[in-house]
Amino acid sequence: MGKKPTPPKLSAEEQEAAARQKANEAFCKAAKDDQLAKAEEALAKGASVDFVNERGHGIAHIAAAFGSLSILRLLYSKNAKIFDMKNAMKKTPLQVAQDIGEEDAALLIVALVEGKDDGTIGLAKGLDMDDDDGAEVEPTPSDTPRASSAKGSDVEEAAAIPPASPIEVS
Repeated sequence: MGKKPTPPKLSAEEQEAAARQKANEAFCKAAKDDQLAKAEEALAKGASVDFVNERGHGIAHIAAAFGSLSILRLLYSKNAKIFDMKNAMKKTPLQVAQDIGEEDAALLIVALVEGKDDGTIGLAKGLDMDDDDGAEVEPTPSDTPRASSAKGSDVEEAAAIPPASPIEVS
């Protein structure tokens, strides 16, 4: 039996492109799962905030579709125009969030674009609403982040859009 031929070695340019593609794929997954540390790691390895996957969705569209608020904030800090980007279906990240029913993502995008993100949108997401003695505490409208930040016709319009199914990532 003979030896299998070894595949040709990739050029430095091809290796760099492969590493960048792998970083972009990791960035897409981090955006879907709202994993800020992994997103920052992917950026450090060469991922681009402007990356568009094979289905035509940008990172901002993926983050908006899955309600990944920390990723939306990260993207905005890297590129303030990121929310103007349209996907293959000619929708902005805000429109994707509205269509799917990711209200916090829609509120955050509007707040970021208007320079009004005070860091409270989405704070209640995933938090235990028990007080110190273990008794369940129901939030009042004034306790919720949305009550303090949900102002303006854009936000009301965003909240009025019925939910749809999430976009496909890969």
